Amino acid sequence: MNVRGSIRVLHLTRFLLAAFLLAQACPARSAPPPQTVWSNGSSFVLIPSLVRIGGLPVQVGALPLGQEVPYMFSLQGGRVSDEVPRPEVHDIRAVVLSPNTKLIAYTAREGVVVTDLDGRVLDRDEHATACRWSRDGESLALLLGGSGDHGIGIWNAKRKRTRYVREDADAVAWGTKDTLFFSAKNRVWATDRDGDPPSGTRHHGAEVSPDGLYSIDHPGGFWSGSRIVHDRSGVDLSSPIFAALGACTPRHFSEPFWVPAAGHYLVVSICGQWRQADGSNEWACRTGIVDVLTCELAVAWNGMSLGPSADGESVWVTDGDAVLPRSLRERTIHSRVRSGRPDWEHNFDEIHLLTRTRSWGKSVLSDVRERVLEKSLTMRIGDILPRLLPTEPAIALVDIPGAHRAVFRMMGSGFVVTLPGDRPRNLDFFEVGRAPVALSQMISDGGSTIELSTLP
Repeated sequence: MNVRGSIRVLHLTRFLLAAFLLAQACPARSAPPPQTVWSNGSSFVLIPSLVRIGGLPVQVGALPLGQEVPYMFSLQGGRVSDEVPRPEVHDIRAVVLSPNTKLIAYTAREGVVVTDLDGRVLDRDEHATACRWSRDGESLALLLGGSGDHGIGIWNAKRKRTRYVREDADAVAWGTKDTLFFSAKNRVWATDRDGDPPSGTRHHGAEVSPDGLYSIDHPGGFWSGSRIVHDRSGVDLSSPIFAALGACTPRHFSEPFWVPAAGHYLVVSICGQWRQADGSNEWACRTGIVDVLTCELAVAWNGMSLGPSADGESVWVTDGDAVLPRSLRERTIHSRVRSGRPDWEHNFDEIHLLTRTRSWGKSVLSDVRERVLEKSLTMRIGDILPRLLPTEPAIALVDIPGAHRAVFRMMGSGFVVTLPGDRPRNLDFFEVGRAPVALSQMISDGGSTIELSTLP
């Protein structure tokens, strides 16, 4: 035995002797009653059997592989966590901790079952197939799909009572200011925690961004399982958003979610084969925050997203070993959130533009040799320029810094940008003012040029 090992044995011997003497001096006491698992707003509850890639359970920290027992991670995370007493439910499909970390909602064979942290059942709805907590944890939205009972329910945690909205809903999610969105009859509707008569919206999915510009839809058979849409224009931005994480051949997508009170920042996570600098591929998972408006990556971490913390301020990420919370308040220098002003609040709400499109050869505009088309547009932040061809890259208005200034983002390749008095260049961002900016595209049998300028 080396010296360091001898010292450890000596310390252990002295500790055991002290513990023996203390036990002899103190009278025996009965075992204390079981204590509620301690938690805070950044806590997260998961069930190992629900963490899967390709339908197979994967190892998460030191948790038993594939076990149907809830565990809670709090504070700094790590490889171990606290086991949470579980009620008598079977075939658990989801588990969600309330934002005030006092209640847990299980979606299982028995419906949605709400318990406290000691496993005591507070209420249940056997017809519910999914649920979502409100931001303050006082309401639980229920998606109803049982036989003879369809629509949504809003369970009040204080009164233990449920109000119902009778619609054939297929998704439900909370928005800002206690707005509750749900999709039904190929449309997204909005109500509130009191279940007031719903009103129709222009959103494509029930999970609406805090600024109301974008939403997440879950159409069947979509390549990632989620589609992110700019609701005003209906443009699908999923590909550039997921591509912001890097060059990857994806094999698994964790469910994306919006960063609360941050306009249009989205947490995305991909596992797959990532291209390395030497040309090889390496299996890995990566999680990041993407600015949906510009499709820029704000920050990224290695590991797979397990979901948001109870208060929504963190994302819990596992790298196959540790399970760690990552703050969602991290931003790049491009974000105005750091300066205290939300990045969706602008001095100018909209801007007027003139587009002058000239095409030649066999183009979408005409079969004649050349034609010029002028059109005036009124655009808002997040709007996409109308495209002549589906293959053209999306060009999004990302900022209106002045009365006659508009900043655009080129989301893809295909156009060469010529600024006033400049040469043609490939630009990701460009600004348009009163002097025209030219966007040029060459195709095999012709081409087109779009001139953009602001109008009074």
